[in-house]
Amino acid sequence: MGLDWVKRAIEERVGFLPYPGTLNLSLESDKDQLLWREVKTSLKGIEIPPADPSFCAARLYRAEIEDARVLGGERLRAAVIVPEVEGYPENKIEVVAPVPVKETLCVHDGDLLIVEFCGS
Repeated sequence: MGLDWVKRAIEERVGFLPYPGTLNLSLESDKDQLLWREVKTSLKGIEIPPADPSFCAARLYRAEIEDARVLGGERLRAAVIVPEVEGYPENKIEVVAPVPVKETLCVHDGDLLIVEFCGS
């Protein structure tokens, strides 16, 4: 999130300026990994072309995120960014949001989060 062209592209495409950095989520179960593959297959996502050929393209998926311990609690507007590079881990989800997710939701490493995709 340190590249200005990436921040501008996210702001233009999903309507918020991302907080510096991403929240990296690990999909630990086979079921979660299968669901993530289905999301990427069924939703087109939003393309972020590279600013120049030395960078990779990426795809954004609009989402909302919440703490699984507090169902019905605060939901944050967010997006999942997927760099289009060979070998990118299938069990990794990088969340961008306009606020620091962990602090805003009061979650810690190892806590379960719910990511709901909003189409696109």
